[in-house]
Amino acid sequence: MLKNRILTASLLAPLIIAAILFLPPDGFALLWGTIILLGAFEWAGLAGLKGSSKFAFIGSVLGLMGAARTFALSWAPGELPVWFYVPVIIWWAAWAMAFRRIPERLVEHKFSRASRAVSGVFVLVSGWIMMVWLRLNFSEYQVLYLVLLIWVADIAAYFVGKRWGFTKLVMAISPGKTTE
Repeated sequence: MLKNRILTASLLAPLIIAAILFLPPDGFALLWGTIILLGAFEWAGLAGLKGSSKFAFIGSVLGLMGAARTFALSWAPGELPVWFYVPVIIWWAAWAMAFRRIPERLVEHKFSRASRAVSGVFVLVSGWIMMVWLRLNFSEYQVLYLVLLIWVADIAAYFVGKRWGFTKLVMAISPGKTTE
């Protein structure tokens, strides 16, 4: 497992860093959008979508990203509108509290395909918008800082969990993850 992580990171990290630093904003938005669409393909499978439903889901994500880009001139050069970022903050805060308090019940709950699809569209499109907005308003160095921060946190969590992790987080989702 560790060998695969190191190999993948060795190949992708330089490419991602170069893309963040050297692509123009629209090129970065296109690259990030491609990554989000790959995530949409994966999310559609996890949501149980098949055939035309899967392609409709991916098309919805693509369409909303296109609409956001089309109307970006009104929000890109300044602060994101409150109606956009407040629901995103509430969403992630609510899920963080729920997974901290009742993780097993959330895993056992059978969410409908529609709710899984709507959740996916919300998470993926808002993630794309926020990353592109960060790049437009704060520079490529802020994006690089955020990506490096996430990488370091992920690597540290992996090694801390391997060394000192005893209390399993949610066995049904990831048997190796611990709260430590």
